[in-house]
Amino acid sequence: MIDLHCHTTLSDGVLSPEELVRAGAEAGIKVLAITDHDDCRAYMQSKDLADELDINLIPGAEISSFVHEIGVHILAYNFDVTHEGLAKLLADQRAAKRAQVKDIIARLEQYGVVLDYEADVKGSRADDSYIGRPHIARAMVPRYVKQSSTVYRRYIGRSGVAYASANLAPAQDIIDMVHDAGGVTALAHPRYDDVSCTLPLLIEWGLDGIECHRPRCSRNLYEVLVSAAHHNELFTTGGSDWHGDRPADRVSPFGSFSVEAAKVQRFLFTIEPSLGAMA
Repeated sequence: MIDLHCHTTLSDGVLSPEELVRAGAEAGIKVLAITDHDDCRAYMQSKDLADELDINLIPGAEISSFVHEIGVHILAYNFDVTHEGLAKLLADQRAAKRAQVKDIIARLEQYGVVLDYEADVKGSRADDSYIGRPHIARAMVPRYVKQSSTVYRRYIGRSGVAYASANLAPAQDIIDMVHDAGGVTALAHPRYDDVSCTLPLLIEWGLDGIECHRPRCSRNLYEVLVSAAHHNELFTTGGSDWHGDRPADRVSPFGSFSVEAAKVQRFLFTIEPSLGAMA
């Protein structure tokens, strides 16, 4: 059982890195990548525990970016977690996200939503933590609205009245930096539009793979993505994108969704031949 996309309290998940690794072990996960937003420190915090529990833990991160003003998320895998350039890029990304959140909080006031960054949004998290729009949504539910989907649609989504953009690194720079750190990249949770709008440029810039195997992906989209990966000689990846507080997560504990080794064999061989032999 394999999961190459999940989140912890270091970004917008509800379990700590150690708790997530333990939950994975209980569910039978054998290969795991924790892909917190713009942060890879969960790997350092939980690697020893993963080794004890016989889980192959792969360094990972989900990095926010854009392609010609279109938002994309780049999954980074198997990089050197001590690489100074990548560490700085991730720190800069988190700083940009925190600035975005503060801008949104300021804009929300004119619509009657009053939030304090430290008390309501950041809480006890470290000053250099990832703080993003999901944390605003959690602070607003149920105080101002009943559901987080309403928060995004009405207030903080890209068409929301209080939305503010973040000053993020372009996708080409992210791909180059991950490669410089010895890692590989994949496009996270792509949509139909990505196949024609963003994927061609990402491939030109050196993208290595596409996330194809995931829950809540229609059969037709899945087939389009797998075909695109094969046509462009990219590997496929997959994972649950588990956070723990989303409606589907509440009824499906971590480990309910996993990927068969055969479906991501090329990826496994790319990062570690012995893992590819699992398929």
